[in-house]
Amino acid sequence: MGYHTDFEGSFQLSKPATEQQIAYLNRFSYTRRVKRDVTILKETQGGAYGLNDEYGVEGEFFVGECEKSIIDINRPPSTQPGLWCDCECRSWSWCNTRRCISLCGCFSL
Repeated sequence: MGYHTDFEGSFQLSKPATEQQIAYLNRFSYTRRVKRDVTILKETQGGAYGLNDEYGVEGEFFVGECEKSIIDINRPPSTQPGLWCDCECRSWSWCNTRRCISLCGCFSL
């Protein structure tokens, strides 16, 4: 037995997002949110694929591929509500959130 919750809507940013921020948020959306060992990420990735070169709590900001850093593939970082955050930014001022609506609170764009 499982459950599924969908949210639909959009939000306006208070200031224009940069192309880099849009690209990061979209990569975040397409990356499975799994609990990771941040020490291994730092050793193997050197800040790449993080948010401002940081990986956060349990790899919460990591948007790359690094299987050896995974602690639990079926649990998200403790700061995130689920394994997938389905959020898409299509332009500098408009983002569409379908699932994981709290995602946008993770970033200060």
